[in-house]
Amino acid sequence: MSDPLARALARFADGGASAVGMLARGPGRDALVEAVDSFHAGVRAGLEGRDVGAVARPAIAREGLGMAAALLDALRPEPAPRLAPLLAEPRPWFPALGAGMAIARLGRDALPAALAPALRDAGWDGWGFSRALVEPHRLRGAVRLGVDAPPVWVGAGRALWFATAGDVEAIEARLALVAPDVAPHLARGLGIASAFSGGATPEAKARLATGPLGEPYLAGFARGEAARAEGA
Repeated sequence: MSDPLARALARFADGGASAVGMLARGPGRDALVEAVDSFHAGVRAGLEGRDVGAVARPAIAREGLGMAAALLDALRPEPAPRLAPLLAEPRPWFPALGAGMAIARLGRDALPAALAPALRDAGWDGWGFSRALVEPHRLRGAVRLGVDAPPVWVGAGRALWFATAGDVEAIEARLALVAPDVAPHLARGLGIASAFSGGATPEAKARLATGPLGEPYLAGFARGEAARAEGA
């Protein structure tokens, strides 16, 4: 990328080192660093218009490609959206998650028009993940992130897994601050991330599974396991 806007986009979306720095030094940190690295490999490839190449977590790299495409579509639009071909792939929810993250990073609350109705929950999930990861202080009470809906809260729960790196005591302390109608959605997101992104020790899984939010956590964990098996 040689033009100034492209370089600015790369700086805006990359932040791989800073993202790793945001991770707590919890028991799941190593697995989550691998996920972050794969994601940012996808972002860089998308912004540079090249193939991702070999990465540890290909599905998470597709999320990064989705973020890059949505950023480019928003900031340097062309007649044919870059996001659309990614959404025509067999597993479009991975780039849809990344597209939602891009919109959150832009400070917007309207998903890309390219996201079909069936993919909008994934888009809002990614949106909530991005907002909550950057502003974890909002994970209290009714969790007001700007868009208040279950898919957003599921994404926020995934962000909580990253922010704590699987530290169950830190997770439980945060969930205790959240409104009862929101907490199950966060627990579902925690389950998804702990299985899909990784880093859940047997002890952490057992404690969260047997806690007061064990049912939504396990439902999310099963969904995350299925997504990991499907996309790797």
